[in-house]
Amino acid sequence: LTPELAWLRQYWLTRAQLESGDTELALASTTTLASLATNAGPRELAAETVALRGNIQQQLGQWEAAQNTFEQNLDPALPRERRRQALIKVVDVSLARNQPS
Repeated sequence: LTPELAWLRQYWLTRAQLESGDTELALASTTTLASLATNAGPRELAAETVALRGNIQQQLGQWEAAQNTFEQNLDPALPRERRRQALIKVVDVSLARNQPS
């Protein structure tokens, strides 16, 4: 497989694990996904990996980890829409933690 197809395969495997309720395994799978994103090259793959990892951490109630993960997608080098989504998630997690500041 090309690096991008390997990332895509792992992405859908991780999503399937998440949808089947194996949240811990899905979170662990994001480590492999991040490595594949780095090898694939396009920054958007890494940003999508970060978003997925943050969502899983949020589902697990790992609020601080989720917030730190989402903040990685606030990088000015990322597209505006990706940064907007990350900011919304950071605010969402902050509110869930009762830390609106």
